[in-house]
Amino acid sequence: MKKIIALIMAPLTLALLPLVATAQETVLSGTVRGYVAAATNAPPVVDKDDPAIGAERAFVVDTGDGYYFLPNVSTARLRQHATERVRVSGHLDGQRRSIRVSKIELQRGDQWNQIWSKKEQDRKQAARERRYLQD
Repeated sequence: MKKIIALIMAPLTLALLPLVATAQETVLSGTVRGYVAAATNAPPVVDKDDPAIGAERAFVVDTGDGYYFLPNVSTARLRQHATERVRVSGHLDGQRRSIRVSKIELQRGDQWNQIWSKKEQDRKQAARERRYLQD
């Protein structure tokens, strides 16, 4: 009886394994770049004053092995940190080459400083909604 259960459970466990793996948080390190520059493999801009940054409509994290979209972080926020080295934590969607971000950390020397978090963003949104409902 135990062998039958084991034979049934083994394929079921293997079938569910990808679901467990995608539930884990992924950490990517890379540079914030404009999507067009990353997609065309254009040379990276040197600083934030480059006019090419103003022309970009979407930003990605370029890991060196590829780039990933950050769909739940505003373009304005990413533009502020263009050309900077960041560490992004969140849930990876490899099929869409994106990561649903839970936090972003900026590298300053040897330290990583958190500059954005989903939790803080949700807290600010809830406060804005409360103020709106009170008016």
